[in-house]
Amino acid sequence: MGSIKYFLFLIFSTALLSSCSLLGVEHIFEKGYTNEHGQYVPKRDRFQFKQYDGGTIPENLDTVNVYRLETMYFDQVKMYPLEQEEIQNNAWGELNRQQMFMRFYPGGRVLLFSIPLKKPDGSINSLTVKDLNPNSPNYSKAYYRADGHNIEVEDFVYGEGYGRYIISDFTLSSTGDTLRRKSDRLTEVYVRHSLPEEWKSYNVDW
Repeated sequence: MGSIKYFLFLIFSTALLSSCSLLGVEHIFEKGYTNEHGQYVPKRDRFQFKQYDGGTIPENLDTVNVYRLETMYFDQVKMYPLEQEEIQNNAWGELNRQQMFMRFYPGGRVLLFSIPLKKPDGSINSLTVKDLNPNSPNYSKAYYRADGHNIEVEDFVYGEGYGRYIISDFTLSSTGDTLRRKSDRLTEVYVRHSLPEEWKSYNVDW
C-alpha cells in the first residue's frame, strides 16, 4: 500500500473523532485486500451509500470535470500547500508532494485520487487523460449521496491491514465551483478544475 494512502488514513482517523460518522460499531474495522488494480478494497462490500444512486444530486455539482484540493488546515494550522522549505522537515511532507482530486459521476459514484506534484525533471505535473482511469493503482472508488446542497462521501480507508468505512460531510458552493469539508479540527477546500473537452470519460464500473 502506498505511503500516501496510509498517511491519509491517519488524517481521516483523527478527523473521525470530531467530524466523520462511523457506520455502526460493526463497521469500525473491516478486513481489506489489494485487488487486481492495486487498490485497497474491503473483502466484504458493505458500502451503505451504494444503494442510494446519489440521492438528490445538486444541479451545480460538476460531474464532468474534477475538484482539486487547494487548501487544508488541521487545528487551524495550514498543512497544504506548504512551501518547499517547509516540506523538508514536516510530517505532512508526503501529502504536499501530491495533487489531490475528486471526480463525481452521475449515479452516486466518486473517485478519489492523486498524482505526484512534480514530474521526474522537477517541473510541475498536470493531469493527463490516463490519470482519469478509475482502475489506476491506489485510487479509491467511493460513493456519495446528497440532499441538494450538502454532500456525504462514503469511503473505505487503509489502516495497517484493516480499513474503515467513513462518511465525510461536504458543502457545495452555490456556483458549484467549491467544495468545503469542515470539522472541529480539519478544513479542506476543493476547487473545480476544468478538463479538456476532447478527453473521453472512462466507464464507471463500480
